[in-house]
Amino acid sequence: AIMPYSARSRPGAPVAAPITWAEMKTIDAPSHFHVGDAPELKKRAASKSLAGWGRADQSLPDL
Repeated sequence: AIMPYSARSRPGAPVAAPITWAEMKTIDAPSHFHVGDAPELKKRAASKSLAGWGRADQSLPDL
């Protein structure tokens, strides 16, 4: 696993990025975004469609 917005050790320096369910149909490969897409990725991170993508509405029980 790799953290979101991290560059992968692959040719072309692809970047791991969160995507929406709707984008699953249009993004053809895990290497879709690369380090040159930083301005676009920054804009996407602030978008309404990705708001709360890393939040889980759950809690862990006390041990």
